[in-house]
Amino acid sequence: MTYPNADPRPVDPVAQPVPVTESVPVVEPVPAAQSVPVARPEPVPVLEPYGLATPATGQPAFPGGPQPAFPPAGAAPPRKRTGLVVVSVLAVLFLAVSGALGVLYVNEVDRNDSLTSQLSDKGRELTESAARLEEAREDATRAKDAQEAAEAARERAEDEGEHMAACRDAARAFREALVADDQAKGEEAAARMFTSC
Repeated sequence: MTYPNADPRPVDPVAQPVPVTESVPVVEPVPAAQSVPVARPEPVPVLEPYGLATPATGQPAFPGGPQPAFPPAGAAPPRKRTGLVVVSVLAVLFLAVSGALGVLYVNEVDRNDSLTSQLSDKGRELTESAARLEEAREDATRAKDAQEAAEAARERAEDEGEHMAACRDAARAFREALVADDQAKGEEAAARMFTSC
């Protein structure tokens, strides 16, 4: 239903008022002496700005009346220094931990340098001892070769000595056979001389 002076936009049928076709009886006010006692409703919390509740009685939750939606510019809340204190403590802890880690790092670098120098000294000693060991092995090999050569020379000398002794004995026998003018002993001594000398 539309009104003659109404907006041409469609109107929600639920929100439209229902036309009154009957006359509604008017209730006369009751004199004060005959008033009916009515129970007062319980207050319902109403959310105000910043989430504060006030009772439905109309009394403000703050002394001095309801608070505005935004606080005035001059009335800033007092600044809390908790964040500054926490950041300061964390900064001091950070510096202390950094200093301790720096000291530990320097100590480890010094220890690493000393271990590296010890390791290089041990490596140099091992290289020198390996060279000495190789030299001793070469000396032992040369001594063994010299001993084998001396043993071979001794055996050769003994063999030659035996051979020379046999040759000398054959020459003596030949000379004795010549002095004794014994032809059979001379021929036998000459044959031994040719085979042994």
